[in-house]
Amino acid sequence: MAEMLLGGAFLSAFLQVAFDRIASSKVIDYFMEKKLDDALLEKLEITLMSIQVVLDDAEEKHITKPLVKKWLDKLQDAVYDAEDLLYQISTEAQRSKIEAEFCAGTSKVCNSWSMSCNSFEKTIEPNVKKIIDRLEFLVKQKKVLGLKEGVGSKELQRLPTTSLVEESSVVGRDNDVERVIKLVLSDDLAGRGGHVPVIAIVGVGGIGKTTLAQLVYNAREVNECFDLKVWVFVSERFDVIRITKTILEAVTSKSSDTNDFDMLQTRLKENLKGKKFIVVLDDVWNEEQSVWEALRKPINSCAHGSKIIVTTRNESVTSVMRPVSTCQLQPISNGDCWLLLSQYAFENGQSDVSLNLEVMREELVKKCCGLPLAAKALGGLLRSKRNPEEWKEILRSEMWYLHNEASGIFSVLRLSYHHLPSHLKRCFAYCSLFPKGYAIRKEELVLLWLVEDLLPDHRSKKKAMEIGYEYVKDLESRSFFQSLHLYYDSWLVMHDLFNDFAKIISGEFCSTLDGANPVNVGKKTRHLSYFMSTDKQLRINNFEAMRLQTFLSINQVFFVGNFPSTKEVTHDLLPRLLCLRVLSLSGYNIEKLPDSIRNLKLLRYLDLSYTPIQKLPETISSLYNLEVLMLSSCRSLTELPSTMGRLINLHYLDMRYPTLRFQLPWQMMKLKDLQVLPPPLWQISDGSSIKELRDLLHIHGELYISGLQNLIHARDALEANLRGKMHLEKLIFKWDFYSENSKDVEITLENLQPHANLKELKIECYGGTRFPDWLGSDSLFNMVSIHLQDCKYCCLLPPLGQLPSLKDLTIAGFDAVVTVGREFHLKLSSTIKPFQSLESLTFKNMSEWREWIPNVDQGDFSSLRVLSIESCPKLTSELPKFLPALTEFRLVECPEFVDSLPRAPGLLKLTIIGCSVLESQHEVLRISECSSQNTPCMLRELEIETCMKLELPVHYCYTSLRDLSLSSSCDSLEFFPLSFFTKLCRLELKGCRSLKSISVSEDTQGDLGSLESLNIWNCPNFEYFHLGGLRAPRMGYLSLRDCESLKVLPEHMCTLFPSLVCLILSACPMLESFPQTGLPRNLVLLDISQCNKLIANRSQWGLEGLHSLKTLSISFKCVNVESFPEEGLLPRYLSFLSISDLPNLTTFDGKMFQLLSSLGGLQISRCPKLRCFPEEGLPTSLYSLNIWECPLLEERCQIEKGEDWSKIAHIDKVTFSKDEILSYKVT
Repeated sequence: MAEMLLGGAFLSAFLQVAFDRIASSKVIDYFMEKKLDDALLEKLEITLMSIQVVLDDAEEKHITKPLVKKWLDKLQDAVYDAEDLLYQISTEAQRSKIEAEFCAGTSKVCNSWSMSCNSFEKTIEPNVKKIIDRLEFLVKQKKVLGLKEGVGSKELQRLPTTSLVEESSVVGRDNDVERVIKLVLSDDLAGRGGHVPVIAIVGVGGIGKTTLAQLVYNAREVNECFDLKVWVFVSERFDVIRITKTILEAVTSKSSDTNDFDMLQTRLKENLKGKKFIVVLDDVWNEEQSVWEALRKPINSCAHGSKIIVTTRNESVTSVMRPVSTCQLQPISNGDCWLLLSQYAFENGQSDVSLNLEVMREELVKKCCGLPLAAKALGGLLRSKRNPEEWKEILRSEMWYLHNEASGIFSVLRLSYHHLPSHLKRCFAYCSLFPKGYAIRKEELVLLWLVEDLLPDHRSKKKAMEIGYEYVKDLESRSFFQSLHLYYDSWLVMHDLFNDFAKIISGEFCSTLDGANPVNVGKKTRHLSYFMSTDKQLRINNFEAMRLQTFLSINQVFFVGNFPSTKEVTHDLLPRLLCLRVLSLSGYNIEKLPDSIRNLKLLRYLDLSYTPIQKLPETISSLYNLEVLMLSSCRSLTELPSTMGRLINLHYLDMRYPTLRFQLPWQMMKLKDLQVLPPPLWQISDGSSIKELRDLLHIHGELYISGLQNLIHARDALEANLRGKMHLEKLIFKWDFYSENSKDVEITLENLQPHANLKELKIECYGGTRFPDWLGSDSLFNMVSIHLQDCKYCCLLPPLGQLPSLKDLTIAGFDAVVTVGREFHLKLSSTIKPFQSLESLTFKNMSEWREWIPNVDQGDFSSLRVLSIESCPKLTSELPKFLPALTEFRLVECPEFVDSLPRAPGLLKLTIIGCSVLESQHEVLRISECSSQNTPCMLRELEIETCMKLELPVHYCYTSLRDLSLSSSCDSLEFFPLSFFTKLCRLELKGCRSLKSISVSEDTQGDLGSLESLNIWNCPNFEYFHLGGLRAPRMGYLSLRDCESLKVLPEHMCTLFPSLVCLILSACPMLESFPQTGLPRNLVLLDISQCNKLIANRSQWGLEGLHSLKTLSISFKCVNVESFPEEGLLPRYLSFLSISDLPNLTTFDGKMFQLLSSLGGLQISRCPKLRCFPEEGLPTSLYSLNIWECPLLEERCQIEKGEDWSKIAHIDKVTFSKDEILSYKVT
């Protein structure tokens, strides 16, 4: 079954690429110019079309007919070859044009090139005929295989769901059930536009959406609350007549004898009128607004308090139905997953001791990915397996769910894939190249799709990229991808089960090499990914994939040249892979590419990032198809070949994080649509170099001009003709130091006036006393962003209020500005409304600024959303009085400021830091006008730091506040009144010297359902939590640090904090023990340091029962520990363990360590007497070992020669205190 999923829709999308190539003007013109038989192109196109018409039928039949599957495989292989040949022709056409221009006047080079062209021309017609013959042979077979034309894709048949549920088989959903029931019973929810409120339950297939809806539907309190209840299984076709009829029949308990839609809706409206009604629409896929509006018309007649519950795996559905609340279901915990699996695998849910399953437990749970359906399916599969070896076989199987197709997992995955549009099916299948858990930058994935022809062909690459981002968004909304935000960038991770399924879809055309699971790289393989340090597997004798299109290195660790290179790959193998489109050697220790790189004529994507490459070969300039070049963190690279301007298709060049920033070759600056990261630098090293910019009329995107102080004549700046560069969107002007002649500097900037199309401008270290008139001119009507920095001699700001499109403005380092007044807002004769579009305004490092005199009309800044004033030490008062659109205000390091804050009805985030004079006046914290006195009704985030005299008003509720941080402020605060913050999600109390306790009133004690994170740090007098307990069912993070007086944790933590996953305890010397009832069972991370009394009682911790605990970090500071770990201290399912500060530790207990069968990471710090690892060695599961400040142990672990090296040689990553990496492998 696994090999029979490659569908016609997938191949149909692939055929479109071939059709586009045939119709390409480059190919057609080349045939005509070379007098080749253009009838062959027409014949090839017709042959492909005759295949395309039967693909839908082939998709249905290949699952049950192996011969059809074999036919599809041969067809895809032939289409790959056809597309390769057409691409080669297109490339040759392009090369002939470019080199003809280049060879003008150089007959010797031209003759050599001409011979090469003639040689290729002779092979074109025979090769096209061979392709046609192969395809025609396959066309003839379609009749034998019974493939029919015009057969559309069929709807997948599935068993309908019902409202009945087996509650005994449901685990881990108590909080979700409670939350949804609360929403269902609420009479306060108002539907959008006056319609019945919709509650959406969203999540990946198999996560338990239907089960959750069934539990809510059957809840006692729901039955008592509603007059009528209806369950409808919707599925793929949103048949509004069928659904309406189903609801009507359920409401009336009678069968309906009509399909007339108007009659059905009228009857339903009459029967619902005035009745409190709830309907569940299960498994909705519809994204059409009109049919949803048609369905809900009669439902709107029901009584107030009625509800609609919708379950869907596609977030796009929710945008159509506009729910008042969305429950995004998360995977269940490992502990709950094991409990559910056990119910299905064992009699009475109890594991068989004879099977010794504790060792395998972690891996079994891991395979379920937190999906209840997967746990049930795996448990059911294992129920008939009584031999431990059979269980191990299932563990070793990547796609265990295919052992039992009726289990549900396979059908869930197939249904999600079936509903993908054809263009997304190819994009999804391509992602099979990435290993499980691999995070890829969103931009990188879209670029790969682009060069692999998975995105529509557009003249504008920028437009194609935008479509690619829409594809990503679509796959995210369908739960195929999970979005992450790391390192100031957007990343994507694919769900493990979808990753498996993608590998099924891609079949033998995509392969992945890794050390653990070697894969045969056969002739049909077109896309290959490989993990770092695995290139030793690539032996030319065994490597048959000579028509490879993708050769992609995979790594998630960013070290320059961290992995050894091999000439067997770079010099012997790669030059023979003539069909390569994508080549990545990222992270390898490559200092030089061979000149033979020029053979890769079809290459479109080259990634050399994180390599120590010193120079690119001149032959790289012959790669005319190259569109993407990645040179990020190439610290040894100091220049690019001068001929790279010939890469006419290059549109993306990533040169971030070099050691030295250097100027691009002049010819490259002429390339249209070239995006360079960071913006291209034009360094002025002599008086005339700026003149060379004159002829670059087509330069696009961004330009960074540095070294302007080196201009000999200010008039030379005029010859750069920036005013004539209509395609520039962003300009950066920088003087590296201040010039003595301010007049020349002013003339220079005057002469650098840009085109009116400019959108972004940054000026640094400008030494003039005034700005040119063009900067405040409304002729710059497209200007969106301006950043003026370190212009220390200017005493007046330019009239930037004149710019009608300006949205973002930063003024920083203006040492001479004392007053900001009318001149900043508008010119004297102007009638324009100042700053009509401005959304973000920042003043920073204004050392002499004292006052801001607002415009008397008070109509300025009508759109301003963010105002930030930082490091203005002399500013005392006078801010704009009324900012109607303001949502965020920052006042930082303004110690003399004493005035009140602007009135802002919509303020959501307020930050006050380092305003030591500011006292607690109601005027200061009066940040909106509300019905109740001084209540900040819209405020969502409040941060106050170093405002010791400030008092927090506590006589009213902060009903909208979500995020509160008090740091070194509010010295009078002793009892924090958590009851007043009913919607608070994150609370940080830091350096509150008088704080003793967190108080909760009796009437709100059980209603802290929003609190997710609590951090109390450096509060030396903090003694206890509320004596009756602090119930926070959603709190996942609790950190208590430097609380010298804290003696006890909240009792009954396991029930008060059921969602707690992270607990950090540091420098709490009076804390002696955990609560008697133990820690919350879903705890994943526990970090304990400098809690001497607590650590002394570690034998009573009881961590063995915490099956979800994965990360444990202990800093002992104990002199009496000589051997570690003690029996019973560590839970067996740990993934990461860190121990530190054991001055007398000498040995490890090998037997105890061997019990940690899931341990992947181990860190040992500051254990000076630790001599060696145990004779039994470390767990075989270990892949990362960090040793810090353990001199005796480090000596014995030296690579190859250390006495303990053999005990750790199997570990992929080993680091010492200097972060020296010995070996590493991504797994």
